[in-house]
Amino acid sequence: MRGVILAIFVSLVAVNASAQSGRDAFPVRPIRIIVPYVAGGSATLVARFIGNRLSANLGQSVIIDNRGGGSGKIGAEAVAKATPDGYTLLFGETGSMAINVWLMDRTGSHPIKDFAAVGQVVTLENVLVTHPSFGVKNLRELVAKGASGPLIYGSSGTGTVGHLAMELLKKTLNIKVTHVPYKGGSQAVADLMGGQIPMLVVTVPTAAPYVLSGRFVALSALSQHRTAILPDVPTVAEQGFPAFSVSQWYGFFAPAGTPKKLVAFLNAEIRKAVNSPDVSKALVATGNEIAVTTPEAFAKIVADDVERWRVVIQEGGIQAN
Repeated sequence: MRGVILAIFVSLVAVNASAQSGRDAFPVRPIRIIVPYVAGGSATLVARFIGNRLSANLGQSVIIDNRGGGSGKIGAEAVAKATPDGYTLLFGETGSMAINVWLMDRTGSHPIKDFAAVGQVVTLENVLVTHPSFGVKNLRELVAKGASGPLIYGSSGTGTVGHLAMELLKKTLNIKVTHVPYKGGSQAVADLMGGQIPMLVVTVPTAAPYVLSGRFVALSALSQHRTAILPDVPTVAEQGFPAFSVSQWYGFFAPAGTPKKLVAFLNAEIRKAVNSPDVSKALVATGNEIAVTTPEAFAKIVADDVERWRVVIQEGGIQAN
């Protein structure tokens, strides 16, 4: 009898082990989220908010791994080459996953071929701001001022969202502009505050303190709708120009070849983490807009942006410094 009981016990253990060897067992070890930028930026902050909640929900450690360099290229390639088992994810954004492919070495990873889109989580909206001494308060006045010659604007670097957004906007407004690239956003913001440059496209969270204190003048939100932080700033369309929208998205990617069931599981857990009250409150408080998607919807967003920025970069003859 004792032998029969032992045999049944061993059989049950084997069945349980077999069941746990599939997707249902995930995760059985720490998950690594690679952020392809140095620590301290908005991408790291968002990834940590979500990663901490994922860890609590899954009962497993979630490690935020900052791997800066190559404008996001190094971190992205590390994920592209990782085993497609769900334990290594990329926290990517518009620049690293839709723009760099047209500016960086073509031997690097490809945002569509080498990754499985897991899901978008938030967007960051942008705003066009000027120094008060520039004497312009809206887009109509900007167009009038541009009639006398090219308008100077700065950006945090060649090929950044701020740079490319202005390249798109100049076509919408039919104005001529001269680009002054900086080696980082803080440097560009400092020079705008000091009046060394007259105009800059920045994210709403970056611009808000300066706009609300009167140190910057916000000409237009570069989104389809007004933003919660700067509700008095009209959109491009509201000022009588064709509809215009340039947003920066953030989302998760897995290596290509990751099983669809596992991608779906990760998407559901990420969605749950983002929508939890503490995380959603923290994300909104830091200027993000919640925009959780399915893997399929996110894949389309990425593909559309890859094509959109290809046209802007190639038609503008834009090359990385």
